[in-house]
This record gives sequence, C-alpha cells and structure tokens, in this order.
Amino acid sequence: MKPDLAPASIPIFADAASRLEEADIAPLLMTYVRLGGDATALDEIGPYINGAWNFMEAVPAARKQKLRECLSMVLAELNAGKRSLPPAPSVALFRKMLSVCVGLPVS
Repeated sequence: MKPDLAPASIPIFADAASRLEEADIAPLLMTYVRLGGDATALDEIGPYINGAWNFMEAVPAARKQKLRECLSMVLAELNAGKRSLPPAPSVALFRKMLSVCVGLPVS
C-alpha cells in the first residue's frame, strides 16, 4: 500500500477515513484491492485474518488505519475522475481475495 496519502486534503472525502472506521477490515480490504488494484495489500494484511467473522482478525491498528487512508484516497480519486476502475480481477486474484478475507483457502 502507498504510505504517503493524505485523503483529508480532498474536501469531499475529508471525513471518509473516519466513516470507514466502523467497517470490518476484510470487506474494506476486498474493496481496496478491487477498486485500487493493489493486490499487495492482501499479503500485508492477510496474515492477520484467521476466519470470516469480524472477531477473527488481529490486524494491527496502524495497518488498519493505513488501509482506510488508502481506500479513502482511491474513492476520492474515483469520485474526481482522476482514476479509472481497474479491470476485473482474474480468477486467481479473486480466489486469493476470498481466501485472505475468510482466512481459509478457497478453491
């Protein structure tokens, strides 16, 4: 994930990160990977997800915050027309996204 993003600098999304605070990390991760096209986030956060329930994760707070900020920036760029949606994920990437987010291999 890109570490130096400042979503608060884009007025319409100034509070997006705080709104994302309430969302579970696995759906946020899948949304970020799909809309942002950054599959490296799966490897960064995946080891901390042990199951599909929201209590089955131990993602450090700093990593959660980084993901929220990155997703906020992606949403702001999409909204401003500065980013296009990436192509649909490949079957292999989609399986990896599912596997990471449920904490088990998906075939």
